[in-house]
Parts: sequence; structure tokens; C-alpha cells
Amino acid sequence: MHRTGELYGQFQTLEQQKESATLGMWIFLVTEVLFFGGMFLTYTINRHYFFTAFGIGS
Repeated sequence: MHRTGELYGQFQTLEQQKESATLGMWIFLVTEVLFFGGMFLTYTINRHYFFTAFGIGS
């Protein structure tokens, strides 16, 4: 983890650096929600339509 006062080369100000880090965190969280949401939705739909196959498989 970097120190609070350290400015990396690609940023103009510390505020810009902080905003970029915050935006990156939110983008990561949204992509995780979309990915795992899609996985759980696929599981739920398949479990609903192929209930007996899930019973046999377990």
C-alpha cells in the first residue's frame, strides 16, 4: 500500500489520484456484482427448469 502523500507519475494532483483509485474500486465492485449475479441467475434458472436433473445429480 502506498503512503498518503506519495504522488505517482501519471497523476497531476493527489485529489486526481484519489478519485482514480475510488473509481477503480467502484468499477471492480460493479463487475464482480455483474459476474456473480449472472452466475447465480443462471444457476437459479437451470435449477427451476431442470429440477429433476439437479436431484439426480446430487
